[in-house]
Amino acid sequence: MTKQSLTHFAMPVAILALALSTSPGVAQNKPSGPRAAGHQSSHQSQGGSRTTHAPQSGSPSYTFGFLDFPQAPNTAASGVNKKFEIVGAYGSSVPQGDGGIGFQLKVALGKNAETETYRSVNFPGEPAEQFANGLNDSGQIVGDYLDASGNSHGYELSGGTFSSFDYPGATGTNASAINNSGVIVGGWWPSSLLAQGFQLSGGTYTVINFPGSTQTFPYGINNSGDIVGFYDDASDVTHGFLLSGGTYTSIDVPGAVGTYATSINDVGEIVGGYCTTAQCMDDQNTIQGYLLSGGTFTTLNVPGSTSTIIFGINKKGVIVGSYGNCGEGAGLAHGFFATP
Repeated sequence: MTKQSLTHFAMPVAILALALSTSPGVAQNKPSGPRAAGHQSSHQSQGGSRTTHAPQSGSPSYTFGFLDFPQAPNTAASGVNKKFEIVGAYGSSVPQGDGGIGFQLKVALGKNAETETYRSVNFPGEPAEQFANGLNDSGQIVGDYLDASGNSHGYELSGGTFSSFDYPGATGTNASAINNSGVIVGGWWPSSLLAQGFQLSGGTYTVINFPGSTQTFPYGINNSGDIVGFYDDASDVTHGFLLSGGTYTSIDVPGAVGTYATSINDVGEIVGGYCTTAQCMDDQNTIQGYLLSGGTFTTLNVPGSTSTIIFGINKKGVIVGSYGNCGEGAGLAHGFFATP
């Protein structure tokens, strides 16, 4: 099958880009993987108050809230911390990885509605697309941006100060997540543009590659240092993975043809997305979200959507991600959060 470049699996904008290889029309040296999920629903937010109570049938009961950066046609949420601060990206065509701008927002839940307070997060002096991908409980944010040549660089925002970093010798670097100890995980690209994983701790890089894989992309890390992500095997099949205590374990949703793991919280719950058809792996318009808790997989989708991808989960079980509806516009996506 043809896979898109590990572009922001995340997001569509924000992040994720679902498969691990390059795609025409997407800037080089950017990741691809589960990107945001797909197409637009008719819901448009102005950034005010709104909440929806709609537990998924046959699944744990969740309250869903929908997120749209004011006046932006595309929004994707990629990370959430214990303070209910969320990061992600918005833009004119985020699912394709074009025109993205990072954001941070604080959600305050009331009895009958939520209040969303947004602010843009942009690496200074870089007008091309940017993505805020992850944050920790102290509010440190990691993400990536494209320079004028179309090359991707990782960044960290801490105490109001941005710092850029690149994996040594890489042609592209993406930072996906940061834990409370300041350990960062993400991906980098050599000249071959095959994604490789890294961990950055105290200024020291460690390679993270699933044994025998052709490409690996770490996407989440918890405060115990457990890492999740996704990789391609020699047969070009995508699997999620967990790296814990030096041991790699594959993660595959039963019956799926491709699985992505994107976040792990401090109690070991893992979230991500999966596909049950080859077509879904190519265009992700029917990708499904999942929660892996206590060894049990549960499908979690935004009610009424045709595609849902979960990008983040905090220690309280709050999840964030992106959803779309193939019948309501091409290439547009919305962010969401869900509280158990």
